[in-house]
Amino acid sequence: MRNAAAWQHLQKRGMVQDFSWADSALRYEALYRSI
Repeated sequence: MRNAAAWQHLQKRGMVQDFSWADSALRYEALYRSI
């Protein structure tokens, strides 16, 4: 990427994302309970 500041911002945004199953598990549980 040519713009170092933009690339650094993109990296930081990616690193603060929550990729754990905690939120997904709650959504799956709610879905299955609604069926």
